[in-house]
Amino acid sequence: METFKAYLLIVGFIGTLGFGGYWAATSLQDPVRVVNTDEIKVVAQTPIQTISQNQTTTDEGENNSTETQEDTQTQEDTSSAASTTHSDLTARLQKLVDDVVLMKEGSRGTRVGTVQEFLNLYNNTSSSIDNDYGPGTEAKIRTFQKAVGLTSDGEAGPNTYKKMIEWLKNN
Repeated sequence: METFKAYLLIVGFIGTLGFGGYWAATSLQDPVRVVNTDEIKVVAQTPIQTISQNQTTTDEGENNSTETQEDTQTQEDTSSAASTTHSDLTARLQKLVDDVVLMKEGSRGTRVGTVQEFLNLYNNTSSSIDNDYGPGTEAKIRTFQKAVGLTSDGEAGPNTYKKMIEWLKNN
């Protein structure tokens, strides 16, 4: 009977460890990243709305001196908004480099969304950011990798992220 109790205790302990490991792996994956991504989306959306409002005002056709001042303000707003968006995105891409994250088709999560956000900026598109590394994201990564002189394998890793950061700093 003592042996049976010992085996039962061991099985219960191993089961508890297994359940705890599973729970930790599925529910504690990068919780800070979710909060930061939501905050960044709000920051990124605000300058875009400001820019479009200024461009609309400029396009309404007031007198020439006012248009020139508004054009200058719009350019400054655009530059400021791009700088803010670029620095936030650059910081998130640097985190991917630091964490040595490798993404490929089938990857999911907010980190994939960071790459998709960059690809939208790079390609000057507004594709949806669905946090899913599917065939479309893979094709866009291949195109980017080829353009910057990397091996075009469609997988995003530290070298690809470094090239993305370099592109952001130059544009």
